[in-house]
Amino acid sequence: MRTAVYLPAIFIVLVAVSACSRTPPPAPTAPPATPIASPSPTATVPPSPSPTPTPAYIVHVVQPGETLIRIARQYDTTVEAILELNPEITDPNFIREGQEIKVPRR
Repeated sequence: MRTAVYLPAIFIVLVAVSACSRTPPPAPTAPPATPIASPSPTATVPPSPSPTPTPAYIVHVVQPGETLIRIARQYDTTVEAILELNPEITDPNFIREGQEIKVPRR
């Protein structure tokens, strides 16, 4: 009778060993990643603010009693240079109070 008891014990051991030795099924794997070419780094220089150009003239508002000669002396320029910037002045002896005239910068 020993055989009857012995066989089930071997069977239980074999079943246990068989269960332990099984390898689990492989886990699903994602396809390999495709390398994406990244742009090569470039040096980025922030744009420097461009300087505001200085106008070539100053706007002068004519005051009571002023003449072109007096204005030209005040700004160290000539009447002719003022007239070149102000073609609307047709008579250099006649400018009016409050009139805006361009005077060249030096």
